[in-house]
Amino acid sequence: MFKTKLVSSLEKPFLHSRIEDYRSLSFIRMMKNQRLSFQLLHTGVGFDAPLRAMLALKIEGLPAEYVTARTVELVPVAYPIYPEIRDDNYLSKEPGLYPDWLQPLHYGGVISVMKNQLRAVWIQFDPKGNVPAGSYTVTVSLMAGEEAVATESLTIEVLNAELPPQEMKLTQWFHCDCLANYYHCEPWSERHWEIVENFARTARHNGINLLLTPLFTPALDTAVGGERTTTQLLDITVTRANGASEYSFGFDKLDRWIDMCDRLDIPYFEISHLFTQWGAGHAPKVMATVDGEYKRIFGWDTDATGEEYARFLRTMLPAFLDHMKERGDDKRCLFHISDEPNMDQLEQYKKSKATVADLLEGYTIMDALSEYEFYCEGVVTTPIPSNNSIEPFIAGGVPNLWTYYCCGQCVDVSNRLLAMPGWRTRSIGMQFYKYDIAGFLQWGYNFYNNMHSVNTINPYAETSGEYWVPAGDPFSVYPAEDGTAYESTRIIVFHEALEDCRAMKLAESFYGKERVISEIEAVFGKEIKFSRCAKSADMMLAIRAKVDELIAEAVKQTVMTDYTLHGDGIHDDTDAIQALIDSGVCEVSLPAPKVRYLISRPLVIPSNFKLKLPRYAEIKLADGSNCFMLQNKVVSKPETRLRDFLFPLHKELWKFYDLYSPEAEDSCHDFEIEGGIWNFNNLNQDPNPIYTGQFDERNYLGHVMFFYNVRNFRISNLTVKDPANYAIMVDTGAYFTMENLTFDFNDGNPIASNMDGVHLNGNCHYGVIRNLQGACYDDLVALNAHEGSGGDITNIRIDGIFAENCHSAVRLLTVNHRIRHITISNVFGTYYQYCIGFTKYYPGETTGCFDAISLSKIHAAKSVRLPIQEAHMGDKTYHFPLIWFQEEIFAKNLSIEHLHRREFVNPIDTVRIERGAVVDGLIIRDMTVEDHTGAGCQGLVNYGTVKGLDAAGLAEDMIHNRGIIE
Repeated sequence: MFKTKLVSSLEKPFLHSRIEDYRSLSFIRMMKNQRLSFQLLHTGVGFDAPLRAMLALKIEGLPAEYVTARTVELVPVAYPIYPEIRDDNYLSKEPGLYPDWLQPLHYGGVISVMKNQLRAVWIQFDPKGNVPAGSYTVTVSLMAGEEAVATESLTIEVLNAELPPQEMKLTQWFHCDCLANYYHCEPWSERHWEIVENFARTARHNGINLLLTPLFTPALDTAVGGERTTTQLLDITVTRANGASEYSFGFDKLDRWIDMCDRLDIPYFEISHLFTQWGAGHAPKVMATVDGEYKRIFGWDTDATGEEYARFLRTMLPAFLDHMKERGDDKRCLFHISDEPNMDQLEQYKKSKATVADLLEGYTIMDALSEYEFYCEGVVTTPIPSNNSIEPFIAGGVPNLWTYYCCGQCVDVSNRLLAMPGWRTRSIGMQFYKYDIAGFLQWGYNFYNNMHSVNTINPYAETSGEYWVPAGDPFSVYPAEDGTAYESTRIIVFHEALEDCRAMKLAESFYGKERVISEIEAVFGKEIKFSRCAKSADMMLAIRAKVDELIAEAVKQTVMTDYTLHGDGIHDDTDAIQALIDSGVCEVSLPAPKVRYLISRPLVIPSNFKLKLPRYAEIKLADGSNCFMLQNKVVSKPETRLRDFLFPLHKELWKFYDLYSPEAEDSCHDFEIEGGIWNFNNLNQDPNPIYTGQFDERNYLGHVMFFYNVRNFRISNLTVKDPANYAIMVDTGAYFTMENLTFDFNDGNPIASNMDGVHLNGNCHYGVIRNLQGACYDDLVALNAHEGSGGDITNIRIDGIFAENCHSAVRLLTVNHRIRHITISNVFGTYYQYCIGFTKYYPGETTGCFDAISLSKIHAAKSVRLPIQEAHMGDKTYHFPLIWFQEEIFAKNLSIEHLHRREFVNPIDTVRIERGAVVDGLIIRDMTVEDHTGAGCQGLVNYGTVKGLDAAGLAEDMIHNRGIIE
């Protein structure tokens, strides 16, 4: 006989526990982008039960691609808790086997059901926002062949809402040396990099968005005089000049680290401590190459404030920050001085910090410490107190307050120790929410060393660092044999706490914070404090259930408007959709229409809002509407800002900027547009006014989407169809992502011209534009600093353009502004104008420049111009090169790498610098040209001036200089 039961993720069943003592889970709610975990308990009972039954697991009622199942495995716990420090909210205080690590199913999906042993299967449902709202009845069965020997069921209600993004910064210290030691691989070997990325991926999956970045081997948990395995990212070379040491730095490994984090969407870097732990008295271990020998130059024998180490830091930090600024990544960095200083070490901490404080002005400097005096005296402006020492910091109103826990936080407060119940670990979510915690730190994501890092331990055999700290404190993931990370139940339950916090913020958007806290505390039965945790799974689940209930009611209300949403392609849906947007919710997910949505006015998007459509649901602009389809909410402050030297045509084109406020306090921020086919229906609107000159008070421009004075926004997973002018235009925008966009352009109105894909005007900064597909009748991406409000365009990453027979991939345009720190990579396809153009277009003196532009991985060629594409061209005999530097432009610090052209159509030059153009610093690496036209394709053709050409590896016959190369 077999007994089974579905229970929540908060339970930790021991082998000897009785299944009858656990409460069944029969109903639970979740958001569309939440990860829901629950467990199937199973055991064999009775005289006739086999000692071990191998049964298959069958899960029905949920889309299989969003469901995973793992077994909950047991680990030995010899040191569950400090014997002299304890409270009564523990599962056990005795040594034994504790459930924790999650092992993927093996035996082909068959699990072992043991007689008189209670074990669990961990089931996770992660719909990733792709499963429609509604109720799902889930059945979980144990199968003996075709027969179900035990079956349990659970109802999951997926609400028509999504959790807002995680705002809180979260770090669990990431120990690269522990991975090198455990897997016996050389630090920063290819195998080590692979393992590091695997573990970082799992960290990001569980909410860690701030990664400990070892410029030096971290000065953490190291015996005085001892060393940890070297894993510093900085390459340092020491030379002697005039009797003093001179330092130079290489950043290749750091760049690779940052690129890894970008791939994994890890936005922040926690720079390793500049001084030793517990007092800031010494330098961390710093390795360098000295006279050809790689050796330690600073460490325990170095006075933290000694002249040489201070000079080193004051050389290193400016070099590091300059490098990060060049990348546009410096503001992603947060800094540490020393970990956990106490009052006896206050003066030393002050002295050590003083050596670098001026260099780090404007950056976050934070440290784990629990003495309020450090903050009161202004020594640390971002303190990180432990959660059992946080009350004075809360009472003192410390802004952007962080908190942490480690081994010592084991009485009353939340922690993730193995002996603690899941409900205690998860309680921290409501505490984060109530007190607006800005960040959380924990010291051991994967610390596989013993005390002071004397030896490496086996985390499957020793969970307390060899009886050093309570079990579970040093790590929350386990090292799999293949170099990936196995999750623990504890890291998932902590992530559920993060999702609780996000759900509470969603409820707050409907009801306000005071109401949400009141409702939660009514269920909790007491005021929420860090020293008060839930005492049962039922209590913690009831708190979250109340939050979900509030959200469910609010979502229900949002569809109750005075308008009907037709979606039949005949009736106008503008009022209904706008009413939903204006209802005060933070998100509207439109259902799939019967045919298509029809709108006749721009949909206006406010701050803190997301509009989502099914990916291929069409939304069409009604005939004769002559307006944007979508724009952000703007603040009207009419004033004159137009520049005198604009053409009369462009004064008309940009005049509406005079109506809107450019001030930061009036910006529209934190919004998202996702999904849909946005059909501008251009043949049934007025023609493109650039060609007709018909500008009027409607400000009709023929654009599909218009964004002005915006920040922190995302546009993704949608198609733009048939604009009259630009598809998406942004002016004065910062911190944005536009990705997975398709452009479906057919006819022009009146002709196929000026139909850009993504068009950025001036004053746009810190953006990512990636994975664009389709062909445009102008620039697929335009960075036009001279246009619109006019201003610099900086720190833009363009990655992934796929187009066939397109006008151009990227155009950069400036006259008197700067376009700088731009990376363009992974460009594929054929282009009938140019692939990438550096242009000024407008007449007038050039005082602006292109600076620090990187082109890489360009796989492109020319295409035949079709009659529809030539309609607007004056001289139809002229052909542009693939990469074009227009006359009179000025550029510096440019690189072109991995450019590969296979040409069948037009043997025009590959890279051409026109007369009067100046390029100061040009690097060309790995450029190949295959000419299949028989006419001879040129490589680099220079008619201008190039100062400092580095084309090592380029064959001489590929460089044709008809200008000046200095």
